[in-house]
Amino acid sequence: MIGTIVLAFICLYLFIVIEFCVFVYVRDELDVFENKLESYITFTNHSGVLTPVILQVKELISVTKGVWVATVLPASLTCVSYLFHILVCYRKHMKRLWAGDKHFLPLKFHNPASLESMVAIARYSGWQIAYILWGYLIIHIVQSLCGMAIMYGLVLPIVQTRAWKCCKGWASGCKCWAGILSLTCSESWGPPSCFVDPWSWP
Repeated sequence: MIGTIVLAFICLYLFIVIEFCVFVYVRDELDVFENKLESYITFTNHSGVLTPVILQVKELISVTKGVWVATVLPASLTCVSYLFHILVCYRKHMKRLWAGDKHFLPLKFHNPASLESMVAIARYSGWQIAYILWGYLIIHIVQSLCGMAIMYGLVLPIVQTRAWKCCKGWASGCKCWAGILSLTCSESWGPPSCFVDPWSWP
């Protein structure tokens, strides 16, 4: 098990390095694309039909690059903490096995053959490493999407002096959710207190 965790650490490190190399390549290509967009804006003297769209695309590229880099560390720390959690669970299960407690295992694994144990160890190691790598990628994508939502929903409106419109939108959303919650609570608490016979209460 310790070997599996060490191998998972090494694979996670290599995966993060490869992902960062791919990010650097994509970033360089996006920089070239941004330079072309900037040359178009300069050529049209900021009066082209596509200038507002190009400015929004440049803002999207810039925000995406920043959020992707900023979420590398949280996603990595999440996976590393999960690996340490696996070690804690392994230690707890080993203590239970040393004490003779096998109730947490399925019945067919109470007395496994040696060949089955070797195959299960190899299969478990491969699956655990695959789960770690896929989990890192999924966590990184989800955190990046959350970061984009925070940037476009909270940070950029404040920076670009659209804070008042943003606050009005948040206020209307909060009022909508407050109405839904109050209606739900009134439906669940109101009828029993008004229409149920008190003598039939438990």
